[in-house]
Amino acid sequence: MLAKSYTIQNRDTGKAWIAYPYIFEVSPGRLWVTTMQGDLRIAFNEADFY
Repeated sequence: MLAKSYTIQNRDTGKAWIAYPYIFEVSPGRLWVTTMQGDLRIAFNEADFY
């Protein structure tokens, strides 16, 4: 699970929020993860999990 708890709340609603991750396989075994909101950007190799 990937999650980030921000101390700054959503200015529109005054509530905290969490964004769901998107995973894109840019090439075989190479994965990019982003939340489309916030600053989460991760790249990793599938082989790192074996």
